[in-house]
Amino acid sequence: LDLSEAAVECCRSRGLRKLVQGDARQLPFSEASFDVVVALDILEHLPEDEISIAEIARVLRPKGRLIVNVPAFQRLFSSHDVSFDHIRRYEPKELPRKLRHAGFSLDHWTYWSFFIFPAVFVLRTLTWTEPRNDTVRNDFDLWLPPGTETVMRFFAGLELFLIHLGIRLPFGVSYFCVSNKLEA
Repeated sequence: LDLSEAAVECCRSRGLRKLVQGDARQLPFSEASFDVVVALDILEHLPEDEISIAEIARVLRPKGRLIVNVPAFQRLFSSHDVSFDHIRRYEPKELPRKLRHAGFSLDHWTYWSFFIFPAVFVLRTLTWTEPRNDTVRNDFDLWLPPGTETVMRFFAGLELFLIHLGIRLPFGVSYFCVSNKLEA
């Protein structure tokens, strides 16, 4: 599902067929249609995220699973977020509160991109200015010294290892959670 018809067409051009153009505030599916809904880096784009979370609850079957990833910490909001049309980054208790309000349990959660958080925090704090249309940039445009990608992969692998051990990372650039819809 994507709001953008252009995005749906792009996916079709790559051979994907089970696509729907629609709005997350009014999902074009019947109640209790799905066992799982995956919303990776979606909610931060939606002005009325609570409406969309309620819609996800509507289309999930009882005990259905919701997998969510969102950017964390509004303090990190920068031109990177603006370039991707983000409206917000989520504060620590914000997403869990909204999920519980919509009838979800919070079964597993963790921050991630923990090890790069200090660098991101410093970079975004030092470089933040109100973006102009001709100067909006994102972090992917930054020049990084050779070897940086190898180091980042190492730390990403270490984070995954820690998460698989059941360790919740105390902060990070993003927030990930798995929730189940509670039975009515």
